[in-house]
Amino acid sequence: SINKKLIKSKKDMNYKIIQDEKCLNSLKNDNLRLYQTLKNINTHTDFAIYKNESVTYYKLGDEMFPDILDELKKAQKYIFLEYFIIEPGIFLNSIVEILEQKIKQGVDVRLIYDDFGSLPTFSQKNVKVLKSKGIKCIAFNPLFFIRGALNNRDHRKILVIDGNVAFSGGINLADEYINKINKYGHWKDIGFKITGESVKSYNYMFIEFWNAISNDKILLNVIDDTKKSQNEDGYILSYYDSPAYKEPISNNLYIDLLSQAVDYAWFYTPYLILGDFLKEAIIKAAERGVDVRIFVPGIPDKKIVYRLSKSY
Repeated sequence: SINKKLIKSKKDMNYKIIQDEKCLNSLKNDNLRLYQTLKNINTHTDFAIYKNESVTYYKLGDEMFPDILDELKKAQKYIFLEYFIIEPGIFLNSIVEILEQKIKQGVDVRLIYDDFGSLPTFSQKNVKVLKSKGIKCIAFNPLFFIRGALNNRDHRKILVIDGNVAFSGGINLADEYINKINKYGHWKDIGFKITGESVKSYNYMFIEFWNAISNDKILLNVIDDTKKSQNEDGYILSYYDSPAYKEPISNNLYIDLLSQAVDYAWFYTPYLILGDFLKEAIIKAAERGVDVRIFVPGIPDKKIVYRLSKSY
């Protein structure tokens, strides 16, 4: 199964992300309660807590798009892309144009796409075109491997450049995400860019998945020269959720953060399908005076899920 492959990949990589104790102690002194929360995630996922160098927040994909192109042009060693949905159009074509040039300069470019997520938009013909340009492409959990586990998908949206810059958030590589086309009105998804040592986590995430599903393995020494943060402000802990984890990490995190909320708790989510414990945590926060707000789309892209969201 895909879970076994991921577990084996992690084991074969034989890495342990080293946690900087100075960073931990600094967080502990700044905010003991937040330290407890993040240390718990660190324990369950093995991903480290870092001092933040810089974060750029994008309230729309439209804002993130030009920054992605600018950063790609600076790439010197490698570019890792991992997306749930990929669709040819202005967004993807603009990126591929730069990737072609970078490959000619000797940059290693690799792309993971989710086979199910990209099924209606990204054909084998599209894959062949990218491969012909020198882009190494591989599908996550191809549909013929599925044995009653249709939901074991790769929903991640990750772009890593030279181990020094990472983009993530909710933005897929399709034109509606940057509002070049309007299928369901103005598309709202958030994104962010981080720089510095904390990018290491995204490198590990990508390499673990790539090495699980590809015979063309990535050696860990490619990420040894990630730059250490210079200007430090705040903390970053990047991780991923997985069916392989015994704990529902993100669900527990939201419950924990809601228990700490004093002033406000604001959520953006495309789909609102709450378990009992999280629903109760939201209600309890509101009852004790926390300003709780939840944004969901006004126009559904999936009508059944939209009706379910509305029921909550």
